[in-house]
Amino acid sequence: MKYLNRIVISLFKSLGGNMMEKHPITHWFYFQEKKDLLKFEVHMNQIGFSTMGKDLERKSANDKFLLIVGRVEKLNEDSINFDTEDFIEIAAEYRGEYDGWETQIDN
Repeated sequence: MKYLNRIVISLFKSLGGNMMEKHPITHWFYFQEKKDLLKFEVHMNQIGFSTMGKDLERKSANDKFLLIVGRVEKLNEDSINFDTEDFIEIAAEYRGEYDGWETQIDN
């Protein structure tokens, strides 16, 4: 995951992203069970992340439920590496999967 984070941050910089400014950073998670997503959402809200979106409807039996959380902060390789590694573990504790993160470039 660190390698992928480095690539995304390099792309962010090359497209004019400013590492010194705060940006909305969102993290994406998927769950098989709605109850697991809802418990995980409470946990993430308690540690300072806001719910940015969620999809609690299944269009087919194979679909997973989606939760997007985020906060506004400076993009920093060390902190994003810490968050992503931590989120992989925490999501697994709630029987979910961490899918990755994204941010916006304000020019």
